[in-house]
Amino acid sequence: MKPIIPLLIAACFMAACIPIPVKHQEQVTPDAVGRLTLENGAPASQYFIAATDDDKDRTCSKQGGHGVSDSVGHFELPETSVQRKIFWLTMMENFGMRRYWLCVRPAASGAPSDARVEALSRTFVFGDFRGDSLDCLRWSWRDTTRLSCNAEPTHEPMLAHHYKQILRGGSWADGDLSGSYRVLFVVQDGTWASTGRAVVQWIGRAPGTLNTVRAQADLPTRDSVWALNASLDHVGDAWQVRVKSARRTTWGNDIWLTYTLGAPGSIHEVKKD
Repeated sequence: MKPIIPLLIAACFMAACIPIPVKHQEQVTPDAVGRLTLENGAPASQYFIAATDDDKDRTCSKQGGHGVSDSVGHFELPETSVQRKIFWLTMMENFGMRRYWLCVRPAASGAPSDARVEALSRTFVFGDFRGDSLDCLRWSWRDTTRLSCNAEPTHEPMLAHHYKQILRGGSWADGDLSGSYRVLFVVQDGTWASTGRAVVQWIGRAPGTLNTVRAQADLPTRDSVWALNASLDHVGDAWQVRVKSARRTTWGNDIWLTYTLGAPGSIHEVKKD
């Protein structure tokens, strides 16, 4: 018996799954509509967009929805499915949730053969099998192009969740300059992609101009954090970011971290009494 077989049997036993020999169509990725923008708020026009349900498919080249963004950054990805011969009946209900990866890359058509083609960006989507509405941002962090997306189900969700990779809001002032905050989560590669790093951007904008990232800094959390249930709130006369650490206490309790945001570059941790 191959080494992988006992592992599959054990996993199936734990999930209480039952194999039923019947042909059926199994969804690979759901349909999705969305908009892709750049850091300065401009639409990301003519970008290839692709989805995959395979964590190891780093370029989203396998079966999954594909599309191209239009002049305003809008894109549509069709639902994809594959025929299976075995239906695995499981007691582990996912309540309509669908997890998949999204990749974006500038379209190379029309570029000179020696032109530099920007690298692909990839992120995890915590979506819904009946379809998603995506709000995606392509940005830079540590000299690497990143992708962050918020997903909202196109239908009433069976199970609500608060997983956002982009938090926007608040206000800051520094002399004659002013703007808002943007908190972005860099998800780690992994099956669940639940934790990662958080980055704060101070966004400035003058009337009639595009956004400007006045400053950018890692949220000093030391450990990875969860994007799930993270928040950007107005507390008293300040704006605060609240995230849950991936690390737990010795007794297994959650560790919540809170930071006050100020003028560009200013982050202060709120210590517990």
